Amino acid sequence: MDSVVGEDPTLPLDFNGSTNLSRLPDMAAVEDGEYTLDHVPVSTLPEEKMSPAKAWTMKDYENQITDLKKENFNLKLRIYFLEERMQQKFDDSSEDIYRTNIELKVEVESLKHELQEKQALLVTASKAVESLAGTSVGETRRVKEQAKREVEQLKDFFGKKIELLEENLKAAQ
Repeated sequence: MDSVVGEDPTLPLDFNGSTNLSRLPDMAAVEDGEYTLDHVPVSTLPEEKMSPAKAWTMKDYENQITDLKKENFNLKLRIYFLEERMQQKFDDSSEDIYRTNIELKVEVESLKHELQEKQALLVTASKAVESLAGTSVGETRRVKEQAKREVEQLKDFFGKKIELLEENLKAAQ
């Protein structure tokens, strides 16, 4: 809502309530006898009854200004709320906004659930890869140990055969 900062040149009072004599109607015309009823303000308030020949007092001006300020403020508030209502009607209704908000929240929760499932699957896959890697390392060790045992067995077998053949050779000599 707009608020006027400073002075309003059309009012005989400042916003702080003090009078400015330069803004009051020129009363020199009354003293000269040239004053007509065109210069006399007529009351705009229905409860006030003033004769057109009676000049306004400072209290009358202050009352009218106060009433006009109140009316102006009320009108500005009314404009503000009407514009706000118009904007709500032309944009989206509040029900659509709430429905969209709920749908988005549901989607966020389902995506969180999917993310948790995928993270669990990722952990499972990671463990499987580690176990396969561990299995292949263990498998390699097992194969190496088995090969060592076979080599030892072959060494023992051929060592015994060599000894047997050497004994046969010594016996044959």
